[in-house]
Amino acid sequence: MKPVQTIPKQPEPDFEPYIGLRPFRENERDRFFGRDREISVLLDKIRGNRLTLLLAGSGVGKSSLLRAGIMPALAGDTELVYYRNWSAAPGPALKQSISEHFRKKYNAAGLAEQFAALPLKDILRACTMFSTGRKILLLDQFEEFFNYQRFRPEFRPFIEELSAAVLDSGIPVSFIFSMREDFALELNAFKPFLPAVFDNYFRLEKLTRDQARLAIAEPLKLDDPVFLS
Repeated sequence: MKPVQTIPKQPEPDFEPYIGLRPFRENERDRFFGRDREISVLLDKIRGNRLTLLLAGSGVGKSSLLRAGIMPALAGDTELVYYRNWSAAPGPALKQSISEHFRKKYNAAGLAEQFAALPLKDILRACTMFSTGRKILLLDQFEEFFNYQRFRPEFRPFIEELSAAVLDSGIPVSFIFSMREDFALELNAFKPFLPAVFDNYFRLEKLTRDQARLAIAEPLKLDDPVFLS
């Protein structure tokens, strides 16, 4: 009987240059390539407008653009709060996320209890006591708000509360609504309270051939990769 031949196990690579199908994270910006032009254009829109819509087809890379492109570019001089949990009651959950951000960063105990009963615009105004610079509230996967909340009693009150915060120019906060473009017309629910909801938008296209080449080739050139948990 012939001995069974075994194939030697190949060693694991020291570095995996690609992250797979999930979106990029903020600390993966060094591996995020091919979107320099889009980052530049979107940054200009965000810095020059109170509200910016980021629209794209499913899977084009909205979350990756925000987290690995826009957020690192803004982090030096801007307070960023990123939120995407739309299955929970949106008003309380968003306020909790904002209070947690400032509590952790500035060691401010008791914020959740203080903020719970306040309107969103008053919470954002209160946050100016921690930092006087510009603040940006990034609402990612915003189409899920309509999926989860459309027929719940919180739907209209949250739209009114969020619209009031956007319209309050006395608060140094900018807003980004990032969502799938096939849900864009759902934003008509905001128009009675936020008539200019569609005025400033950026549509993210699929990678061009040259951009895709960069996204594939450039991560392979990294000499000092950063491993992520």
